[in-house]
Amino acid sequence: MKEILLAFPWLEDPSLEKPTFSLESFLEVERYRLVTACNAQDTLGYRKTFQALLEMRQVAGSIPFLVLLIPDEFQVEDDLWNTLEERGPPVAVDRDLPRRLLGEWLTEQGISFLDLLPVLRAVSLGPDGRRHVYHLQDTHLNTRGNRVVGEALAEWLKPFLGR
Repeated sequence: MKEILLAFPWLEDPSLEKPTFSLESFLEVERYRLVTACNAQDTLGYRKTFQALLEMRQVAGSIPFLVLLIPDEFQVEDDLWNTLEERGPPVAVDRDLPRRLLGEWLTEQGISFLDLLPVLRAVSLGPDGRRHVYHLQDTHLNTRGNRVVGEALAEWLKPFLGR
């Protein structure tokens, strides 16, 4: 284990991680995701998602159909959200639109889901004011984020495992 931590010290201390993408490339990806997911004036993508979820539930048949809502980093980390807002998205955006639209629709459909946004927002802030649950300048959860999500998912799945 010591060898791994020497080679990858950010596994123990996320503040030591090197960025995956350049800052500009990362912000472009996040800006695109922000405009795509949080534009209340254009919900066509959500209608397509709802249809796909209904089809998946039908295919699942008697197998329990469960959904995991995984937020984007800009929904979790305030500094990234503020940076994207300062750069002026080309449309009005609502940071919590994805969880609200998906959560309301899943509830209406009687589909069980786990929303990870409150779980990840509950992670304590580091000295720099960030939660460090995503890889640095990347779009994926890091070791810390995966541990938090794994624990929440394991707890949420307990009632379903006995079936």
